[in-house]
Amino acid sequence: MPSDDTIHRLLGSLFSASTEPEGWTQFLGQLCVTCGVNKAAIIAHDIPRDEHIVVAGQGDAFDEEGNRLYKSYYWQFDGWTSGFLRRAKLDGVLLGEEIWPAEELHKSIFYNEFLPSRNICQMAGAYCETAPRILDGISLYRGPREDAMGREHVSVLRAIAPHLQIALRTRRKLLELESRVGALETALNSIRNALLLVNRAGKIVFVNERARAILSQSDSLSLRNGNLMARGSSEQAILRALIEKATLTSTGRETYGGGAMALTRTGKQPLHILISPISPGNRVFPGDAAATIFLDDPETQPLVPTDVLRKLYGLSPAEARLAVLVLQGHSITEAAEIGQVSRETAKSQMSAVFAKTGTRRQGDLIRLLSNIPGNYDAGYGSF
Repeated sequence: MPSDDTIHRLLGSLFSASTEPEGWTQFLGQLCVTCGVNKAAIIAHDIPRDEHIVVAGQGDAFDEEGNRLYKSYYWQFDGWTSGFLRRAKLDGVLLGEEIWPAEELHKSIFYNEFLPSRNICQMAGAYCETAPRILDGISLYRGPREDAMGREHVSVLRAIAPHLQIALRTRRKLLELESRVGALETALNSIRNALLLVNRAGKIVFVNERARAILSQSDSLSLRNGNLMARGSSEQAILRALIEKATLTSTGRETYGGGAMALTRTGKQPLHILISPISPGNRVFPGDAAATIFLDDPETQPLVPTDVLRKLYGLSPAEARLAVLVLQGHSITEAAEIGQVSRETAKSQMSAVFAKTGTRRQGDLIRLLSNIPGNYDAGYGSF
């Protein structure tokens, strides 16, 4: 059995790896040295999603091609893993021979097709269920010409098993959080509104694509070192005060925080800014987000692709083109000239548009079309 100092160093490496994915390879290296083996792996089985991957490997057995083959095909013939699922002890530590006897192993596809090229024929492992029907664990391996895997390997794994379970569950939780944050960012990038998120220190922690486009085209508002900056000193003071009040409200030190302002621009209509605190109990946004900032550029005219209008409302190509022109602010006469049709034809087409969209006036039509999810103007990309 290794000394206490050796186990303590091993555990320190283990817990570092739980929050730093690149640390797993270093931990496996230390584990191999401690146990006197030269091959080890972290393997994750997400049974509901049918995902089976080698998270990290130590030794030449775990190259990119081997990992790909295991993930895509050979995992289903891995009797060691299925044996853990059927017979694992409370601490989840077993020798491979206990769950997959050698005579059965040597007859398997896994042994005859996958393991020989990796010089593996024996295993000791520590596995745990990190979530319902999700099995994560560590395996130590030896080849046919090496000494048999023995109880000393199990004793090391058993010494670290409780900590291993915590580390693997922490890894799994972080993966879930990363997935949720990624999904949230995708959702925030897909909305029509230009949105920024501010943390409690007043720093910008997220900018969606729509807001990024406005900032890239603005000469009066910018991001500097994580701060949202207005061009004029007086407007910057107002902006900073609104952000501060919103973040203080989010932390319970202020009430009714946030507000709105119009930011003057050269040769353009003012840019509208709305700032609102995020409730401390809100679990939708990232944990450090304290306020939302919405930007609205009145100069931007929404664009709805004509094929979208045709699918949503059954408009003809000509009717859809007319609806888009009206949405962009053109009168019927101007739309007729652009479309190279008579004014009477344009009026007839507009009547059909009203009937198919359930609207009666141009203002109603514009409000309806402006609220179609996914609207983008030409400066922001395509639908």
